[in-house]
Amino acid sequence: MIKINIEMKIKKSIILAVLTLFTSIGVSAQDGAGDDCAKFRSLYFQYIPQTTTDDESMRKQYRDAANFWAQAITACGMENLDAKFFYNGKYIYNNLVKYTKDSVQLKNFNDTIVFCFESRMKVENDPSWTADYATYLVGQGSTDYDKIDQLYKESIHKLKSESSATDIMYYFKHLIMNKFNSAKGDEKEVARTEVIDEYIVLSEYVSEAHKKAKAEANENSVARSAQARDYLDKYFLLIAKDCDILTEVFAKKLATLPQEKAEKLAKVNSYLGLMDQKQCQSTTVYGQFVDTLILLEPTADAYYFGASYASSNGNSSKAFKYYEKAVEMEGDGPNKDKYLLSWQMRNIKRDHINQLIILQRKLTETNLKVMLY
Repeated sequence: MIKINIEMKIKKSIILAVLTLFTSIGVSAQDGAGDDCAKFRSLYFQYIPQTTTDDESMRKQYRDAANFWAQAITACGMENLDAKFFYNGKYIYNNLVKYTKDSVQLKNFNDTIVFCFESRMKVENDPSWTADYATYLVGQGSTDYDKIDQLYKESIHKLKSESSATDIMYYFKHLIMNKFNSAKGDEKEVARTEVIDEYIVLSEYVSEAHKKAKAEANENSVARSAQARDYLDKYFLLIAKDCDILTEVFAKKLATLPQEKAEKLAKVNSYLGLMDQKQCQSTTVYGQFVDTLILLEPTADAYYFGASYASSNGNSSKAFKYYEKAVEMEGDGPNKDKYLLSWQMRNIKRDHINQLIILQRKLTETNLKVMLY
């Protein structure tokens, strides 16, 4: 586990560590600083391998590139370096990590990668870079959960469907592994609620990305978005293990739904969809969300949905009322016959029940007992 200290004496400790690791080429930053700056920036870029060779050659080229890159910092000064410089620095040190087994060097390289992330963020506001930084920290096992949380919150919800599949999966992993698993007492349910809420939003992002990738016939993006979708679904089900947990959370959500109609409607549909996954259709909370849906969007389809719910839960009078309303609102629409048939079947069933009740009363008067089906 590494512990990230953002104030890690960036300008001195990182540069000194890097220069200690590599053979110095003995150029003084004070002798013609402007010329040295240009020279070292050119040299580090030239030494970045352009083709893959054997491991030892690759390692040496990246070491040389890192050497010149580090000396460019001294020669140029931090204030004269741009976003591309730190992007390339991260690329160099990411590759050095691949070719290094020494634990001391690995720590120095990883610290330098953090330095690159932090430095570029000061030069340029790039949500993709910010999300990648958070993902890097999660991958490195950082325990600075607040830092990770802040980075993801400042990036994922800006990028939305443009977020990388990897960043979305690692963000969800962070919510579960770092926040939910470490939460204690009442904070556990707060963390669970956050996971559920973020699952809904992240699933929407992934769904949009998947549709776009399919429309563009981008097979790689289709595969990545499908992987992210499956990952979210798999681990969400570990948090919302059963209907009781889900409905307990959603019962509280009824009182805190958004005020804006479109946003509120989207949330209601999302919660209903999640309860469908857990087969929660027979619960009172599910029915409350169905009624909320009808109030928000009193369409024929919504009434038919409500009628089907009421019918399946034995509320005949409510089912009949909603079927009747669906037929009325559909008029001559495409679902007219379906809605009308359901209403008539409910009507017939209701009349049949009424007739059986009357018959039962008559038979009871003559001390006969019948079974009412």
